[in-house]
Amino acid sequence: MFLRLRDLREDSDKKQREIAGFLGCTQVCYSCYETGRHGIPTAVLVKLALYYDTSVDYLLGITPEKKRRSKRPPKGGASSDMPGTQYERMRALRREGGMRQCDIAEYLNCSQVCYSFYEIGRRDMPPEVLVKLAAYYNTSVDYLLGLTDEKNPYPRASK
Repeated sequence: MFLRLRDLREDSDKKQREIAGFLGCTQVCYSCYETGRHGIPTAVLVKLALYYDTSVDYLLGITPEKKRRSKRPPKGGASSDMPGTQYERMRALRREGGMRQCDIAEYLNCSQVCYSFYEIGRRDMPPEVLVKLAAYYNTSVDYLLGLTDEKNPYPRASK
């Protein structure tokens, strides 16, 4: 993931301080994101994906496809069947599978309280949790975050 951040920045002929300014952080903070010394908050991942017109899945190394699939407008002006925010989608996917919060918490190896904080937005989900949940629900991180309405818009990167 970290090489992709650097590569995207360099391909855009930007300096770390320019991207840091865009994100509203220091160059040192951004450098730590790029080198993997600090975890990247979800909001920063989303902001970077939108800035580079790529997907969070690409930034996280889940897919080799750079191009982001944006949300499609609902057909006939009606809202889509699946809720739009990441918290609503996580809750809906869990309920679709007949799972309880404690079941997902066990899969993520965290407490039920911790998972419930993820699901209601009281705690930021680390990238590794997003990746694990996307794999569990067989969907993309972009879908979980509400950035696309396609559950599986990108091919998986081969390991």
